[in-house]
Amino acid sequence: QYGDAAPALQLARRQLSATGNPLALRAQIELAATHYFSLRYNDAASILTEVERAATEKRHVDLSTRAAWLLGMAAFGVQDFSRSESAYTRC
Repeated sequence: QYGDAAPALQLARRQLSATGNPLALRAQIELAATHYFSLRYNDAASILTEVERAATEKRHVDLSTRAAWLLGMAAFGVQDFSRSESAYTRC
């Protein structure tokens, strides 16, 4: 069911990005969550790495923290415990 939300989240990200709204990053995080819950951990990590970087750069602490937390979960899902721990320490 999580995957069903992906098209709406992609649309939300595009529309929010067009206006420069930082919630576009939140839409990307939730899109990554759809990948995570569909067991596509590497797809989730790909999105989250970029989101965490952008959110950190723009000083959106809440968004960078959420991205790092979910990135840690995705790393744990592929049994990359070192990367998982590293992500959790950034939370």
